[in-house]
Amino acid sequence: AALCAVAIGEMLHCMGLLRFVPFAAVMIALAALTVLFAKSYGLGILLLALLACTVFLHGRLEAQHILEFGTMALYITAGFYAIACGSRADLVFIVLAPCSTDTFAYFTGVFLGRHKLCPEISPKKTVEGAVGGILACVLVCTAADALFFEQSYPVWAAIPVFAGLSIVGQLGDLAASVVKRRYGVK
Repeated sequence: AALCAVAIGEMLHCMGLLRFVPFAAVMIALAALTVLFAKSYGLGILLLALLACTVFLHGRLEAQHILEFGTMALYITAGFYAIACGSRADLVFIVLAPCSTDTFAYFTGVFLGRHKLCPEISPKKTVEGAVGGILACVLVCTAADALFFEQSYPVWAAIPVFAGLSIVGQLGDLAASVVKRRYGVK
């Protein structure tokens, strides 16, 4: 919960939204409480709070800022929520998937990358790197599942689950890059 609060606070700082103290305090508290008590309805409450802020801070805070922050806040909070609620195997995969994706995407992109993925967002990322990251994530996580967890996921389910984790991680990374570039942090 504390790490989630720090991540949300960092995103608020990056976007220059810490000056709206009540808004910042409510967002940090709701995100942390969602993770701390591991209640899925906390994500809905966080979304409701974002909608309320859009209405009540109209004229003081642009709706676009709230939308950008809200997207990232839900992404961050949902990730920490998944960690808090998951099994030991799920926790390993939530950590292993992005690590294997990033590592293999980097090396695949360096050695095979020819086509830029999103040059205006992240100029060094390539399509080949992204695909290599997904394939490696599926292989690494499936192997870890078989070796350490006696196949907690059947192979037919493991492939889309692990590919999905890889894709979500890559999209989250790109979304964070968009926000950072917009606010001059990157």
